[in-house]
Amino acid sequence: MLRMIAARREGLVSVNGREAKFIFPTTDPLAFTVGGVKILAVSREAADRTWFAEGRILIGPAYVGEQKEGKHECWLDSRASVIHAYSVNGEYRRSEVLAEPPPQGLIRLNGWTSKLFPEVEGKGEGWRDIGTPRPVEELGAYYGYSWYRASFDSDDKRASGLFFTRAADRIHVFRNGSRMGIWGRGAQATRDPLPVELNKGKNEFVFLCDNMGRSSEGKSHDQKGILGNVYLDAAARDLGSADWATLSGPPNESWEFRTHLCYSGASNFRFFRLRFQVPFREDEGAVLALRWVPQYAWVYVHGHLVGEHGGDDPLVSGFCFNEFVLNPYLANGKAEIEVSFYGEPLGDFSEHLYLFAYPRTRALGGWQFKPWQDPTVEGDVQTSLPACWECKFPKPELPGPLFLVTEGLSKGQVYLNGHAMGRYWEIGPQHSLYLPEPWFQSPNRLVVFDEAGQRPDQVYIIRDSRYPARMVRA
Repeated sequence: MLRMIAARREGLVSVNGREAKFIFPTTDPLAFTVGGVKILAVSREAADRTWFAEGRILIGPAYVGEQKEGKHECWLDSRASVIHAYSVNGEYRRSEVLAEPPPQGLIRLNGWTSKLFPEVEGKGEGWRDIGTPRPVEELGAYYGYSWYRASFDSDDKRASGLFFTRAADRIHVFRNGSRMGIWGRGAQATRDPLPVELNKGKNEFVFLCDNMGRSSEGKSHDQKGILGNVYLDAAARDLGSADWATLSGPPNESWEFRTHLCYSGASNFRFFRLRFQVPFREDEGAVLALRWVPQYAWVYVHGHLVGEHGGDDPLVSGFCFNEFVLNPYLANGKAEIEVSFYGEPLGDFSEHLYLFAYPRTRALGGWQFKPWQDPTVEGDVQTSLPACWECKFPKPELPGPLFLVTEGLSKGQVYLNGHAMGRYWEIGPQHSLYLPEPWFQSPNRLVVFDEAGQRPDQVYIIRDSRYPARMVRA
């Protein structure tokens, strides 16, 4: 039992019917016996630094490590001035610790050299024909980055819209060696037709595909890379007005929906349907995109089920967005598109449903694939093109833990002496990467791959000063 008395805390302890009042200490622990039991009282701050280790109680260290010859490793920070040690047999030892300022400083990295990717211009060895776009898993690339290449012959020089009917994650698009933009997820990317400029004659397109990780839940079929045809001259198509109606039940009871239904018992959930009549030319294909739709949904064209959208339920691999290729179900004239939902009523459908159309004759051809290879040729980096940067530095004298701060970079990956340290992204959350002490050598080789070729002039190594750097045995 505790109660405040001025600036002190009064305590009352009862053991075997014997009571004792005491004042909690603000500095050294207070030891006393009540009812044949030894009691140890500590301040709130000291309680956060109390360790039970192999028959001993240690008070004061930031953390306690291994025991050797009756003493433990005690790691200290600037807050530790005394270590109190109590053994199970009642022995007490008090050790004064000299205050030392924590080590400070940072390590600047210099002497960077850059290496370029010939793949951006469609060059380099290792390209192989694949006929049509295929997932990277079928092509032997299961993680990281990979390259695709395709071409298109244009009758004239003009602006166009490049559209991926089925693709994963995030794709950097280059045409004749120049960056056109980013399609997919994340900052600076679009899922709409990507504006590109076409030259008269042959246009070589190169795609750097970023595998951003797979879903760990549900029935995902989460493949990566470019999975379906890519078209030019694509544009958004107005869906027009919607015929809205409520439904008495689901239009299809698949395994996915039954799984979803088991975990969505909200009373305000209901079934409703949107129906659209959209004109199409005979040579047109189309994709219907659902964006930020947490409801379960079914997509039909002329009464044929095109596919189902799992909403935001991870048990059925819901991602809130989805694309459905309508080509096999389109016919000359008007197409009847129905989207049925289960869940809370949908707001303005124009903010969630998007239709994109394209001439089927404008597909890219001559598809080739190349797995990731580290670049070997040094050169000057051109603005916005991907590049690898490399520098060497001696083994740091600062104690750990050490972190590489990726200031000034865009998005990419870092390697220390051949070990993958991790990814970074300017939008966060990863702005620094831990440098494991066992990976250090003398000298050390640091490699930074930056998707936009940003120079690492502002990158540096710093110690996390929150962690203790000094060890004594007590």
